[in-house]
Amino acid sequence: MKGLFADMLKPKLHKPKATGGTYWTMLQGWVRDYNECGKSWVTASTGYIRRKRQLDKHEPVITYYVLAALSSATNGFRVVGPIQQLMTRAFGDPAVADRAMAVLTQWGWDGLQFEAQMTPTQRIRDAVAAQTDGFPVAYVREIAKRKKGVRFESATHLDAYVGNSACLTNGDGTAGLGIEAKFTSDIDGHTTYCAHRNQIIRNVEVGHERHAEFLFLLLTPRAYRERMSRLYCYKMKEYMGPTGVDALRRDALIDPCQGACAWQKRIGWLDWEDMIAVAYPNGQPAFSHPDADALAAVLKERRLWPW
Repeated sequence: MKGLFADMLKPKLHKPKATGGTYWTMLQGWVRDYNECGKSWVTASTGYIRRKRQLDKHEPVITYYVLAALSSATNGFRVVGPIQQLMTRAFGDPAVADRAMAVLTQWGWDGLQFEAQMTPTQRIRDAVAAQTDGFPVAYVREIAKRKKGVRFESATHLDAYVGNSACLTNGDGTAGLGIEAKFTSDIDGHTTYCAHRNQIIRNVEVGHERHAEFLFLLLTPRAYRERMSRLYCYKMKEYMGPTGVDALRRDALIDPCQGACAWQKRIGWLDWEDMIAVAYPNGQPAFSHPDADALAAVLKERRLWPW
């Protein structure tokens, strides 16, 4: 297997990782490890297989490739029809769907960032610090009380972001779309200093602290939604359902600055298969790229092909 959509992805992934290297070199390393497995790889030790076949399971790969294909099929997210279709499916409120579409069409592929970091405000850090007395792990409580320089909240990671990058650290009063993508993994159920703060509510409240309008979109395989086999299925159903406003108020550490009802409306959920159906209508690519057929094979192998 070769790395796909290098012409589109290399410029976006050539950004440093905290652990060294870049996201592009990380992706190239996964591809290299995968290709080092010969035909008899299945007879190797389980540890070796897990190391070398990370490309089979890593959700960043799917995120990079599917969004690149969707961009190619919609002129950089600027073809209104299919983008409107996706956002209407993701967000229950038509006005919010239109706003999400406006963000995507305004900023386009050029305004999309992978692996974006959104800095929490001091208000959020203070809220985390204020509730550590109730944390069930003793050493965490002691660290919070006695250790100097504890930040209580690191930057929130977004798998993809479309909007003004200034909002991620400073906020500038505009709208942004933050994307959390999952393949086989689940959301985190807690953060280091908060036992009940799941990944969805953390993204939502940090996003709303940094934006006038923050739209949160979860991307997951259809099979997990249908089987309700991940924690995010229950949290998304709760947050987007009739008791969602109360649930958001309960789970948030700060008062919803624009009202929990506004937060609820701006939470959306799409299946990977929804995006793939736009990029490959009736199983045929809606875009011209040398890697179109190779990506179709990747998606079929991961059981994400909707036909």
